[in-house]
Amino acid sequence: MNFLPHKLLKKGRLKNPRKIKGYILAFTTVFFAGIGWHIAVYFSRDSIIPGPISVLDAVFSLLINDDLFSDIFSSLTRVIAGFFLAAIAGIFVGSISGVSQTARHLISNPLELLRPIPPIAWIPFALVAFGIGHKSAIFVIFIGGFFPIFTNTLLGINNTPKKLLEAGKVLGFSSKRRFKDIIWPSALPSIISGLIIGLGICWMCVIAAEMISARSGLGYQIQLNRQLLMIDKVIAYMVVIGLVGFLGTWLAAQLQAVFVPWLKKGNANSKISRNPPLLDVADSASLKSNFASTNGANVELRNLTFGYTPEQPVIKNCNLAISEGESVAVLGSSGCGKSTLLRLLIGLESPDNGNISISDENNSKHCREVSLVFQDLALFPWMTVKKNIQAGFKNNSCSQGDMNVLDKLIDTMGLTLVQNRYPHQISGGQQQRVALLRSLISNPSLLLMDEPFSSLDIRTRNRLQKDVLTLVKERNNTLIFVTHDIREAVFMADRIIVMPTICNRSWSEYRIDKSNVKPDDFRASDEFLNHCMEISRLLENAEQ
Repeated sequence: MNFLPHKLLKKGRLKNPRKIKGYILAFTTVFFAGIGWHIAVYFSRDSIIPGPISVLDAVFSLLINDDLFSDIFSSLTRVIAGFFLAAIAGIFVGSISGVSQTARHLISNPLELLRPIPPIAWIPFALVAFGIGHKSAIFVIFIGGFFPIFTNTLLGINNTPKKLLEAGKVLGFSSKRRFKDIIWPSALPSIISGLIIGLGICWMCVIAAEMISARSGLGYQIQLNRQLLMIDKVIAYMVVIGLVGFLGTWLAAQLQAVFVPWLKKGNANSKISRNPPLLDVADSASLKSNFASTNGANVELRNLTFGYTPEQPVIKNCNLAISEGESVAVLGSSGCGKSTLLRLLIGLESPDNGNISISDENNSKHCREVSLVFQDLALFPWMTVKKNIQAGFKNNSCSQGDMNVLDKLIDTMGLTLVQNRYPHQISGGQQQRVALLRSLISNPSLLLMDEPFSSLDIRTRNRLQKDVLTLVKERNNTLIFVTHDIREAVFMADRIIVMPTICNRSWSEYRIDKSNVKPDDFRASDEFLNHCMEISRLLENAEQ
């Protein structure tokens, strides 16, 4: 059954017909529940429970009584006060416990002893400590709202994706900026959920507290009318509580639309090109002029050894030298240590033995001139396309000149029409371009990429391979990228490293004639196919 006229939907007069249908279905449920209630009371003549009609009469009589609004105001004042205190304390304690292990031991663990105690059990203590009145009720409400807010804040902070924290480290975020731009926005949806849950519990607590420790409010009226056996008014006040509580919870839920707009559903407009054209010669020159001049890094690994456990090294006694401006592909079977090599180069892992030098410096000192495009891109979901790229500026320093360059780069890469969208609202190819620009905006001398094109269709992949190569060659960057795709390695690399499955075996190397960006028809040439066959043999040998 369609409750909404087709013509209205077609003309777009109702912006969200699904919500309207949901409200209609909810009203239908309440309506038939009322009919069932009426029938049950009608056939139970000895029951003291009033029917829905009697309750509605009681509700209307309350509405014309000024005392109802006074009681609503009293209860609402207590809920707001207790909830406000619970929100401040819960978010603060949850935040410091999430970012500090010491605070967690000092505060969070002792609080776990109090969590199982129901808020209602605190009423006798509140009466002794604060007496009958507002303070005791507010205290009970505070106890009820604190724990869900505290718990959700702590969980939200602890569940911040590790990959995003690593992206912040790679981008040079300070501790303060890491909390402000990564941890806090990542935890915000969970915090808002805790606020909504906490508000619901606060309403339950205020009714219980007012029944015992107050002389006004909706809970007090329920208790009073129960003693007078005016059950219709008891249920009428329950209906009022439900309506007021529902309105409060709905208003709290709107915080999500205001404070976490990136969670809104929506995709890029179908009219916007989802696959921007390849960079032409003019675009390439424009990109080169927009970036500051840079020299590629030379990289040297000497007797490098690393393992996640001492018994099983992933890389053992590795030696490798990469020249300035060289493009190197790393191939190998899954688990052989390709991504681990990039993590060592960027400084996310430290070698057990040996040394890594980049431009004749230790990699930990040189990490600001090294950038990484993560395998899953690690774009910040709460930042727009433009903000994600802007995050690549080191130390959050961004002058007006930098912003002008940023706008030109966004336009050159075909992202102008989507620069104010969030990552989930743009295509995979556009996300790749955003991640690439974010890594290049700081003018790194060494660019690392971890299978950045693996999830794309072949046309988009080929397009972006050429785009990346154009950028790297024009800026003379040193490029090291991990891939499983032999064709990708042959097209983009000057040299290919094949990592063996067994870590104590030596790495194989295969050199391709060094040149500028290869033409598209290179992929169809006999030379290209011969390179692919030779590398395939090397991979087979490495896996034996």
